[in-house]
Amino acid sequence: ACLMLPAMAFADPVTHVSGGQVFNAGDALFARDMLVENEGSRLYGSTARVFNGSRLTVDDHAQVDFQYVAIGNNETGGSVTVANGGRLLVSTDLVTGELAKGYGGAKVDGTGSLISVRGNLVLNSTDFRGSQFVISNGGELNVGGTVFLNSDGTRGSTIWIGGGVWNEREAPGVLNAHHINMSRQSGVTFNHTGRFEYGGSFSGEGYLSAQSGHTILTGDNSNFDGYAYYYDGATLEINGAFG
Repeated sequence: ACLMLPAMAFADPVTHVSGGQVFNAGDALFARDMLVENEGSRLYGSTARVFNGSRLTVDDHAQVDFQYVAIGNNETGGSVTVANGGRLLVSTDLVTGELAKGYGGAKVDGTGSLISVRGNLVLNSTDFRGSQFVISNGGELNVGGTVFLNSDGTRGSTIWIGGGVWNEREAPGVLNAHHINMSRQSGVTFNHTGRFEYGGSFSGEGYLSAQSGHTILTGDNSNFDGYAYYYDGATLEINGAFG
């Protein structure tokens, strides 16, 4: 049996959900670290805003579901990590850097871990910091709409396949998204072991960077106006239209 906790609608309605608890957070503002863990545990609500440098972690087969999620609404940022079979389900959009000077990070890591966004995934950046999204070790990102990697000033937004943010390479995850639009200074970095294949399309003036591993692109990228490059030891194989 699960414990149903009452709904709240203010900052930090709860900081730990575990042991099969189910918590309705309503319209939630998370300004402190939040952990949801253990199979059967669930945090849900209408909107979730993770800001002031706080971290939302979904671990050990727990589930979090909101209609809308915003990460990093100010210059101190915010982050979300889904690992070890955890699930984050968003029924509309997931946005990093929702407000001016905002940026954020997200990571889905490990087989069975899932971030599912039925609408658009929007990564915004400022000249202060860039937003990052890491997909590693079998973790899965599903996006029903479009992925937007936006830039502001000299900083861009980045999706990392495998090892993230200049870390050592790791096994890749799974990226299911029909289309990725990249502003200048934004792009996708492939920093993985083994093989990774992506069948969606790219557009915009961003970049594709193959740092390690064998990356295979099979989609129609005829509207991509950016640039692609690879490092020694990496392979970038393009089997569809490109630029």
